[in-house]
Amino acid sequence: MKPAIDVIGEDACAGCFGCYNSCPFDAITMEISKNGFYIPVIDRDKCTECGLCQNHCPVLVTDKPQMKDYSPASFAAWSTDEQARMASSSGGVFSSLATTVMTSGGTVFGAVWNSSMLVEHVEVCSSNSLESLRGSKYMQSNVGKSFAKVASFIESRKPVLFSGTPCQIAALNTFVKSDLLITVDVICHGVPSIVAFQKYLEEKRGEKKVERVSFRDKRTGWSRFSILIEYDDGSIYTRRFTFDDFCWGFNNNFYLNNICYECPFSRLPRQSDITLGDFWGVPRELTDERGISAVIINSAKGEELFSRVSGIETVPVNLDMVAKGNPRLISGEQRCPQSREKLLEELSEKDFAYIAGKYLKHPGEFESFVKGCVYGLLRKMKLKK
Repeated sequence: MKPAIDVIGEDACAGCFGCYNSCPFDAITMEISKNGFYIPVIDRDKCTECGLCQNHCPVLVTDKPQMKDYSPASFAAWSTDEQARMASSSGGVFSSLATTVMTSGGTVFGAVWNSSMLVEHVEVCSSNSLESLRGSKYMQSNVGKSFAKVASFIESRKPVLFSGTPCQIAALNTFVKSDLLITVDVICHGVPSIVAFQKYLEEKRGEKKVERVSFRDKRTGWSRFSILIEYDDGSIYTRRFTFDDFCWGFNNNFYLNNICYECPFSRLPRQSDITLGDFWGVPRELTDERGISAVIINSAKGEELFSRVSGIETVPVNLDMVAKGNPRLISGEQRCPQSREKLLEELSEKDFAYIAGKYLKHPGEFESFVKGCVYGLLRKMKLKK
């Protein structure tokens, strides 16, 4: 049998690391493509064409493990721990879930920044290490051998909480079926090109070293969040997410992975036990600039864990209310800009300033401010009538 990547092709690959974790012959390595996405590379001398990787490719696996008969329950939620809430992208619920699992002797897998400012999955078993897992990392993560490690923990009867993107959860579900595993996926916009982000960082850092990146700094508010880059000399770069070149390009889909434009995993029923995201469009009476999480419970396992979590406030809400502000909860479709292919083609040779100047012509802060004032004025005039 052919390797999974030969069957689906690079354009349909999610870069989930499922095939990589499955190969018993170490015939698969994961490399970053010229466009900036993880893809499997096959060592043809080592590959025996056993076909095992096809069994762990979520694009090919049609037997979805999700419990079809379970009706999802939805909540607005937030942590009562002020520090954890402010350090998190939305309401800080993930930290409470993770703490509950670790208190019962379990291990938590999540995404962190490494020293090269790339994102990778790691396991932690102490609340002292939980901080690095907090916050959105809008990048494709290097899962490494995490799926194999999860399977090993489960075999040892140790509880595991695994957090990742919907495609990563779908891949993990092909390895492990156990009540000891709780999966948490995020309402995912898609993953942007790693090459684009690295070139953006090169431009922003100059001669400095980047110490930390936060895509969701909330010092200006949850709904008005900013990207924040901290350097080794103590200086920072910060700008509203909607006015930063890279973030605007990501938000407007200019360099997402090809499969992200019609993701088979970002829809109902979800692949995970629990789905987390920002509750955009939260009811006015619950609005809080410290952040509100949307929580969707997708299985009985998720419900059982959520019932044991302490240190959070929850308010039941209608799923349609959550989906209205988060269409990626129920639909994997994403608009693909016509210039995407040309942008990616030039990205391998040009610096990010060139790419931004040619392709990412977003409205500036002053223009957006004026448009906002005009819209507000027209709205007031309409209400007076």
